[in-house]
Amino acid sequence: MSVLANSELSKIADIAPVSVGTHLLVRLHTRLSDKEIQEEAHVRDVNLSMLSDYSLEPDAFNTHCVVMNFASIEPSQVESVVHVLEEIFSKDIKTKEAADEHKTHRLPM
Repeated sequence: MSVLANSELSKIADIAPVSVGTHLLVRLHTRLSDKEIQEEAHVRDVNLSMLSDYSLEPDAFNTHCVVMNFASIEPSQVESVVHVLEEIFSKDIKTKEAADEHKTHRLPM
């Protein structure tokens, strides 16, 4: 979890550990659809599960949310998976950084 919290991904993600089990939910602030996210990961040889995969009707609650199951990821692979996610969401991260930079340079009224 600290790898995620200390990554560039944390700029656009809300990380929610689940109280039971070996997974956590990573809700991403992105314009990509869940299908696009999975396709981008697949191109990079990473199989991602989205919370919407487990829902009959995807909605705002369960979209843009990656289910990270640490039982299926070797500890040595976590950093690589986070790096892949940073690549996939690099545009969203840059957009967020630019927005934050703009906010810090605004003059008070």
